[in-house]
Amino acid sequence: MVKGGKLKGYCQTRWMTACDCVSSVLRCEEALKNVANNNLNYLKQNIKEIIMRRFFMDIEELQLILKPIKEAIKYLEMKNATLADCFLQLIKLSYSIKSLSETHTTFRQQCIKAFNKRWMQFNFRLYMLAYLLHPLYRGTYLIK
Repeated sequence: MVKGGKLKGYCQTRWMTACDCVSSVLRCEEALKNVANNNLNYLKQNIKEIIMRRFFMDIEELQLILKPIKEAIKYLEMKNATLADCFLQLIKLSYSIKSLSETHTTFRQQCIKAFNKRWMQFNFRLYMLAYLLHPLYRGTYLIK
């Protein structure tokens, strides 16, 4: 039995939907592997190969990036969002990117490139100073 509902469909690049779609695929991992193992005659070989190889590990890495993006969007769409919230979400995303596997160098490099582009738009020394001095944060997520 698959927990968490049915498989979500794709829609035009919406980060929240992309994250939910990836999560729904991960929830269906066992069911998809059972289908691949027990119904050999019904699936094409290329589909079985996709299900059985590193596919789910790749999806987990994708979720590692999409989840902080989804969380950032949720926080920043709130009425009381501040610049500090935005900064904090960027830092969380940077940690997610940093923790990506070294095996997918192209994906990792593209994530770093995209992040750095956005970071440079936000990188004002005054924001950093305010973040580091804020009594509720005090450098949270900067030191591991």
